Amino acid sequence: MILTGTQAAAQTPAAALDAPICENQSGRSTPHDRVTACTRLLDETALSPEQEAMTRINRAWAYTLLHQMGDAHSEYDKAVALDPGSQVVLNERALFFLRLGDLNSALRDYDLALRLDPAAAYSLYGRGLTYLRKGDVQHGEIDMAAARRLDSGVDTVFRNIGVGR
Repeated sequence: MILTGTQAAAQTPAAALDAPICENQSGRSTPHDRVTACTRLLDETALSPEQEAMTRINRAWAYTLLHQMGDAHSEYDKAVALDPGSQVVLNERALFFLRLGDLNSALRDYDLALRLDPAAAYSLYGRGLTYLRKGDVQHGEIDMAAARRLDSGVDTVFRNIGVGR
């Protein structure tokens, strides 16, 4: 998932150009372009910890698309260290783990995210998918049904990012 938040931190003309590419606002930036733009933002722009975490999430997603999983994993971990109270950051890392098949790590992050907001549809749905992949159909269906009650479009979102059922 591509997240926004770095553009507000753009303090130089180059950073103002890099933020939309890093965030893939046009939908046309290549993963290589996004890594380059996010890297420049991290190197050349004064970002708050929250902004840096979101920039790292964007770069991690680009690394994931490039199948550079070690780099992606490192970026997700740095983002969580920078902003451990962010449900979005925890959800993004959980989704990464879900895609990798590291179901215990995905569950850990979804549980942490749900402690921050027990009624978060994306966290519930992601945890439900994780439970299903672990073979725990009962808990999976309960979480996914709760997520659908909160957001009727949650199934579509997860299918569109390639992890839904």
